[in-house]
Amino acid sequence: MATIMEKDVLLEYVSFGWLVTDDTPQSREDLHRMGQLWREILETPYQEIDYQAMVETIKALRSKYENNDSTN
Repeated sequence: MATIMEKDVLLEYVSFGWLVTDDTPQSREDLHRMGQLWREILETPYQEIDYQAMVETIKALRSKYENNDSTN
C-alpha cells in the first residue's frame, strides 16, 4: 500500500527517459516498459500500489541508464 505522496514519488522516479541516450532495440523496449509502468502507477489507486515492489521494478530498469549519464 502506498500513500498519495509515494504515488507521486513513483511517477517522478519512473520518468527517466532523459537518461536514455542511445537508440537501440533494448532502449526502445525499456522506454516502452517505462511508459507502461507510468500508466500503471497513474491509473492504479494509491492504496492498491505495492510501493516497495514498484520501486524495485523501476530501480532495475533505471539502473541500466543511470551509470551512463555523462552529467554526473
